Amino acid sequence: MSVQDFHSNAIVADIAFDVLVLGLIAFVLSLWFEWRDGRRRKAFAQANEQIAIDARFFELSTDLALTIDFAGNIISCNRAWEDQLGLNLKILRNEAFGARIHPDDLGDIGGAFADVAAGAIETEPTALRFKHMDGSWRWLEWAVSVSQADELVFATARDVTDRVELQQALDIERQQLRSAQDIARIGSWHLELATGEMFWSDATYELLGIEPPEGLPDAELWLSSLDPSEHERGQARLADAIVNGGDFSFDFQRAQLDGYGEPVFIATKGFAERGPDGRTKRLIGTLVDITERKRYQDGLKFIADHDPLTSLSNRRKFDEVLARHVSDCERYGPSGAVLMLDLDKLKQVNDGFGHVAGDNMIRCMADALRDRLRDTDTGARIGGDEFAVLLTRTTHEGARMVARSIGERLAAGSPELQSIGVQEITASIGIVLVRDLEKISSERLMTAADDAMYAAKRAGLGKVREYLPHTNEPDFSGLTALRQ
Repeated sequence: MSVQDFHSNAIVADIAFDVLVLGLIAFVLSLWFEWRDGRRRKAFAQANEQIAIDARFFELSTDLALTIDFAGNIISCNRAWEDQLGLNLKILRNEAFGARIHPDDLGDIGGAFADVAAGAIETEPTALRFKHMDGSWRWLEWAVSVSQADELVFATARDVTDRVELQQALDIERQQLRSAQDIARIGSWHLELATGEMFWSDATYELLGIEPPEGLPDAELWLSSLDPSEHERGQARLADAIVNGGDFSFDFQRAQLDGYGEPVFIATKGFAERGPDGRTKRLIGTLVDITERKRYQDGLKFIADHDPLTSLSNRRKFDEVLARHVSDCERYGPSGAVLMLDLDKLKQVNDGFGHVAGDNMIRCMADALRDRLRDTDTGARIGGDEFAVLLTRTTHEGARMVARSIGERLAAGSPELQSIGVQEITASIGIVLVRDLEKISSERLMTAADDAMYAAKRAGLGKVREYLPHTNEPDFSGLTALRQ
């Protein structure tokens, strides 16, 4: 082979190698392009599938969905508008968003689109009234997000008409309740135990006689509104309600007096609300002024316990007080004395000057008892002209001193009686010391004092006689030993 042939063959070999390399490169490139196109086709298919899913979700969502451009025109809407509001979707897609909004709510729409124009990405949920196909208005709560790049607003809404109407009904009921409370002067309050915060109605401040604080009230403010004598009891009742739960009620006297300087009494009633763990989480209650009712009840009790002419205790009340004193004597030992008093010549005054004069004599006796007895003692009118006194602690000499003091005060008379000629008023008084009876009982004390009083009456006007014990008398057969 010639040199020329060798070079020719080498050139052919090089060309063949280059062709082979280029073929391989072309094959690899074709594989890469096919792989890339496959990925693109797959990604495109996945994107289309996701778009289809999103579109299906958009279409089947129970939420009312809209796409709106920045000019306020509806671009798209889902089937829920037709299902829930009866709207024709083709017509809705050609309307402006504000076309079906209640005129009173259009201002809120303008504000929302102003926020969008200012670059807001999301807006707070807002309830607006939207017109139903039947002409009624439905409350829709909107949630809005914005795509500034696409210049689109994506809005979803839920029909909350039932919730809004229920809230409106509750607001009306609360207002009616507040009005009723204001008319009836009933206050309301509740205490949140987790935070210690209290919430009071305006009527509560008025009933408690205090000015509203700058912040929320608290338990200390409530305690300060109570009369100091009520603090311990008020704290105990509050603690009891928290621990035991259920209903609670108690009355108290408030610290501030009324405009006439008289005490004011308040009643509070309520219940303790428990949480899932069984612990009290909230106290809820009402307040009402019971001053007039308490005065009426006190008046009824006073009438039941007191003589209407003299305002002294009556026989029933005196018997009750004496029985309690006898019980104390049986437990701690005998003490005190019983006095029986009988006005002299009351019948003659009634017959000669009339019952008005006789009533004046009776009131003079009542005044004498009030003036000369201690707060721990009890004076009572037990009959027409008969009076009784219980001295809780005294001696023979002490009892005689009280009897003489009453007689001196009684003898002073009254200008009204003196003006008609009744110059002197006297009473016969009998005394018995509790310790002078071997067997103590209310009946024995009253009998002994009564017998001593009749002995005084037999001795003359304005006399005092005292029962003397019979040391050798085993039973209570009679009271003959009496002394002046």
